[in-house]
Amino acid sequence: MKETIKLGIILLLFSVFAAGILGFTNKITAPIIEQREKEQTERAYRELIEDADEFKEFDAAKLAEIQKTNNKVVDIVKAEKGGTPVGVLITTNGGGYGGDITIMTGVKEGKIVAIKVLKHKETPDIGTKIENEDFQAEFKDLSATENVKLVATKKDAQDVEKITGSTVSSKGVIAAVNLAIDTYKEIENEL
Repeated sequence: MKETIKLGIILLLFSVFAAGILGFTNKITAPIIEQREKEQTERAYRELIEDADEFKEFDAAKLAEIQKTNNKVVDIVKAEKGGTPVGVLITTNGGGYGGDITIMTGVKEGKIVAIKVLKHKETPDIGTKIENEDFQAEFKDLSATENVKLVATKKDAQDVEKITGSTVSSKGVIAAVNLAIDTYKEIENEL
């Protein structure tokens, strides 16, 4: 009995020590991770709408209103050049095989200029094919006022070919882009 209590106390001490080390490590690395995510997001802004010289947060009250009706809208950022709006970046989530897929969609003059996969937890070498430039390039110049369709073979202007073997991941990207399109249509007159 005494031996069991002794082992329990030793296990408790090791657990408390390990938890303390993990908490300390998290406290040290959290700001670094946050800074890297911010830098990644800013790089994505510049990649998607290259001619913008400034990126401004969208009206917080309007964003909150949009998020009330759809919590998969993550963020909206206006792209400007010399104080004149040149586009908008809409970050949304779509459901993938491994959880949410976070997509940033760049819209300029009523057309999608590009999309960028920001985060996902898809299966390596299968679902991660959504990161391929060829797949993402299919969204370039699509209308930002009509929803995109996932198809096996492209026939119409708004069609995007699904990735063989990663249909769920492809559907997640399409859902995120279509949500960005719906959001764009809702805010188009406020840009």
